Amino acid sequence: MVRCRFTLGQFMSEPKNLPAARRRKIDASYTVCVEEILFREEEPFRVEKALTNMQRWGAYTPEYIEKKVNEALCADGSEAQDRLGRAAARLTDTLRVEPDIFQVADRSLAFPGCLYEISYKARDKKRGVLQHQASFREPLLSEPARMLLTLGALTMEPAEIVFVLPFPFDPIATVKGLKRSKWAIESQLPQAVVAHHEAAGFSLRLEPTMLTLFRFPSPALWADPTDAEANNLLVTLMHLIGKITAAPHA
Repeated sequence: MVRCRFTLGQFMSEPKNLPAARRRKIDASYTVCVEEILFREEEPFRVEKALTNMQRWGAYTPEYIEKKVNEALCADGSEAQDRLGRAAARLTDTLRVEPDIFQVADRSLAFPGCLYEISYKARDKKRGVLQHQASFREPLLSEPARMLLTLGALTMEPAEIVFVLPFPFDPIATVKGLKRSKWAIESQLPQAVVAHHEAAGFSLRLEPTMLTLFRFPSPALWADPTDAEANNLLVTLMHLIGKITAAPHA
C-alpha cells in the first residue's frame, strides 16, 4: 500500500501569484491510499497499417488477426516502435532526465514510476482500436504535476482514469454520500456503482478495488486545481478516495 500526501500545489507545473486565501488552499495537504493510477485512451486503427500483406480475410478470425497485429507492432520499424522512440525523446526533455533511464521492449516504454503500453484490440477483421495505457506507481505516484507532464509528453488525452486501491470497499456504501454530493446514480450493483455528475460533466464507476473516472471533458484534467469551479478531475477523485480509504489508516 502506498500512502500519498498531496497538496493542491503539487498539481501545478508552475508557481502562481495568488491571494493569501488561495495560497492557504494550495498548501493544505490531505492523504490518500492508492496502489496505482492508470490513464487510458483509444484511437481507431485499421489492420492494413500493420499487416500490409494480409490476404484471404475470410480465412481468419478477428482474434487471430488481433494477435498478428500485436506481434507486428513489436517489430523494429513498426508504428508502435516509432511512437515509443519519439515519446522517450520528448520525456527526456520534458522531465529533464537522463536518456538511459528508459527501457523500450515490444509495445511498452518503462522508466522509474511509469509504464506506457500500446496494444491493438479488434472490433472486426479489418479494424479496431489502438489502446494506450500509462500506469503510475512510486516515485511518480506522489508527484501529480510530473504525472501530468508525462501524459503531455506521451501526447495522451485520456478517456479513463483508474485509481487502484490497496484494499476493497463496499460500492453500495457510497451511494448515499454520492447522492448528497449531487451525483445521479445510473446503476447500483454489489460489484459496481456508476454515477454521473451533471454539473461537473463526468461519470464515475466504483468497484471494490478501483475507482474509474470517464465521460469527462478533456480540459478538466488540466484545470486549475485551486479553482473550486474548475472541477479538476484528479483533485475531485483524490477527495473521494481520501474519504473511502480513511478508515483503514494505521
